This record gives sequence, structure tokens and C-alpha cells, in this order.
Amino acid sequence: MSDDTGTVFLLKTNKRVEGIKKLLEYFDISDFKSKKVGFKANFNSADPFPATTHPDTLKTLVKSIKKIGSEKIILAERSGMGDTRTVLETRGGNGYCKKGRF
Repeated sequence: MSDDTGTVFLLKTNKRVEGIKKLLEYFDISDFKSKKVGFKANFNSADPFPATTHPDTLKTLVKSIKKIGSEKIILAERSGMGDTRTVLETRGGNGYCKKGRF
């Protein structure tokens, strides 16, 4: 059994975007400057949040990483329950990528 441990952060809020930004203060995301960054969201199905990643969560994380100057952001996804392209289009992930945010 490994002795590796991790830290879990919990934040209760009614303001998702502000909460995510607050949580990011605990991380040094400057390591992503000038690097390629991959995101693995949760778009297993076309069901809405909480079954999939909330669009505001994805947008806030991407904006934060882009703000520090990442070279490129890639969304890595495969839906287990349905056609991946259709699920991304239904949940908004595909549109967000097409708008040049990834």
C-alpha cells in the first residue's frame, strides 16, 4: 500500500464561478504557462449537471489556464453512453471549443 496522500478541497457556495476561482488560489497554475494543457471533463452522457461537468466549471478553468498563458488547451473526452460528438454538442462542450476557447 502506498504512503502517498493527497489533499481534497471543499467549498460551499451558491456562486460557482467565484467558488472555482477561490479554489484555484490554492494551486500554482503558473506551471501551465507556455505549455499544452489537457482537460478531461465528464461528458459521459447527454444528461445535465450533475451527471456531466457544468459548463461554467469548464469555462472558468479554461479561462484561468489561458489567462496565465498556456500554449494550447485540449479537451480529451469520450462518452460512454452515446456518440461523443452528439453528447458534446448537447452539453455545450463542443460549441465552447469551436468558439476558439480551446
